[in-house]
Formats: sequence, structure tokens, C-alpha cells
Amino acid sequence: MEFWQKFITQIAEIAPVYLVGGTVRDSLLQKPSKDVDGIVALPLEILEKHIKKWGYHPLRIGAKHQTLTVFHQGERIDFNPFSGSLEEDALRRDFTINAIYQNGKTGEIIDPLGGREDLEKKILRACGDPYERFREDPLRILRMVRFSCKYNLTIEENTLSAAKEFLPKISSVALERISEELGTILILENPRSALTLLMEIGYLD
Repeated sequence: MEFWQKFITQIAEIAPVYLVGGTVRDSLLQKPSKDVDGIVALPLEILEKHIKKWGYHPLRIGAKHQTLTVFHQGERIDFNPFSGSLEEDALRRDFTINAIYQNGKTGEIIDPLGGREDLEKKILRACGDPYERFREDPLRILRMVRFSCKYNLTIEENTLSAAKEFLPKISSVALERISEELGTILILENPRSALTLLMEIGYLD
């Protein structure tokens, strides 16, 4: 059993915990996932105390929305707190393929927005209203390009239209975030397709 699996099992004994995002998506695609993301029904300060009791040294990352991160022998696990339903949490995420959850205790897959079906049909769709998702964070437009090209997904029509409309807003995003995302795009196996898509949505202009 990998470190993160043991760690999730420990947390599941004290609070509901779910894996979400790339961890679950890549598992369904039978691909390795480098980092692990989870949400826990506990305030971060309480989770932090438990993790320290277990002998680990968690770090708080982020200013406005903090994440509790644990590094161990090259592995990384990020935790965010959540309250309410998984559907409410899913509607705050970027794309349905990243809003598939796995119960940390039972292993059950929970898919409130149909991301698994989109993954099987090779469709990239924003969670809920795509205009709201790109308004919340225009960097998601570049993430859209990355996911579409990395996993060979067709972008759903409304998602693509919203991305084109909000493209000018990307100038409000911090340059280091844009640089990091572009850097990830340029080292994809097929960067040519990504550059073509960037041109099609008007980014290269």
C-alpha cells in the first residue's frame, strides 16, 4: 500500500475524506498520478493537529484559500476543507472530469456532475455554468487547453464559447500562474495541438 493510501485511511477514521481531481481521473484512465488531492470535512487547524500527532510536518499553502500539504519521500498530498454536499463542492471546480470523487473509507466513486461519462466519451465540459467558471478564474482557459490536448478531449460547445468570451480577462491573472500553465502545456507529448488550439481561441493574438 502506498503512503498516501495509508494516510487517507488514517484520516478516514476521524472525518469523512474524499479523493478528488487528477487522482481519481487518472485512476479511472489507469494512468499514474503524481500528486494526491483530497477534501476533508474538518477545519484545517484541527486536521493539522492530527497530522502533527502522527509525526508528519504539514505546511499551509496559499493566502486566501489555504491548502494543507504533506510531503513524504517525493509524494505530495494536498487537503482542502469542505462542508455541505459533494455536488456543491463539484460546482466550484473547473471541469467535470476533475469533479469525480472517491470515498477515502469505502473506495466508492461518487460522480455528481457526470464527469465519468464525459471522460468515457472524451468530452471536456465545465462544471455547471461555464461563464461562471471562467469568470471565477480565467486561468481555467489555459487549463482547458492543457486537458483537451493531454487527454485528447473534445471541448463541449458552451465551454468553448465561454472560454473565447472570457479570454481578454486572462490579462488579470498573475503572470507567474500564466507562465507555469504555459510551461506545462509546452512540455505535453503533442504541444503542436495545444498551440493550434491556443491560436483557434485567439490567445496567440
